[in-house]
Amino acid sequence: MDLTEAVRAWWLAESDRRDRDLAYRLIAWWRGWHACETALDGAYEAGYADALMALKAAQHDAHKLTQDDTARWGPRGREHFGDPRPGDYPGKKAQRDAAPHAA
Repeated sequence: MDLTEAVRAWWLAESDRRDRDLAYRLIAWWRGWHACETALDGAYEAGYADALMALKAAQHDAHKLTQDDTARWGPRGREHFGDPRPGDYPGKKAQRDAAPHAA
């Protein structure tokens, strides 16, 4: 066996060793992944349910705040609370301005 054949044989053996090493690492990774997936499946579902409950609580609070603001400031909101509404007393100045002037 000459040097070229020896190098080729070494590279083939090294390639086989690396392939086995990769296969062992992938199997170990898959087993670990599967173990975590089965062990933590209930925890994932519980966390998802907790997140949904927190979201619904926040939505409920926002809706309640909107209802409270409507009850407090009227249907047009806080910005227009003091604006005149239909049927309001116009005030004395408006009545004087609307009265016909005697000439």
